[in-house]
Amino acid sequence: MGEKCTDMYLVSALHGHCSIVSLLLKYNSSVVSVCDWCGVTPLIDSCRGNHDAVVMLLLKSGASVSESDNMGLTCLHVAAQAGSCKVMQLLIEDLNMDVNLATKKSKFTPLHCAASSGQLDAVRMLLLNGSDPTLKDTHGRQAQEVLCPGPKRQDILILLRKSELHKNEA
Repeated sequence: MGEKCTDMYLVSALHGHCSIVSLLLKYNSSVVSVCDWCGVTPLIDSCRGNHDAVVMLLLKSGASVSESDNMGLTCLHVAAQAGSCKVMQLLIEDLNMDVNLATKKSKFTPLHCAASSGQLDAVRMLLLNGSDPTLKDTHGRQAQEVLCPGPKRQDILILLRKSELHKNEA
């Protein structure tokens, strides 16, 4: 498949153009695993964009939820980072992705990704699905220690601390 067609495929997945992705897959099913120079696949891009229909199409066409980009971020990490809650629900509840899966290099979990991006709803969803707020990255930081400045910072911090207290009481 040519570079321009691959670019169109990646852009279509990122922007949720299910019919274009479907047509490209029909033309060449091997494109399901193409990636850009950062290792980002159409599945990862569609998770970032919260496009659950494209995600389902790609999975039915052979894409794997275990694939990761060059930084080790999986679909769930990227969806959490972007606050793509529809896709997160699909990945967690329907596909049983591990909410505590850490990247190999940085040991960032989806919770670290959501917290560092200020994604309150994603943090809440991860915690409700068993994410462990006490897990640490390679620098020894928990999710509450990688929070970005922003309007939801305090709410996220409260959620993480409450969840940590409940975990310690159990």
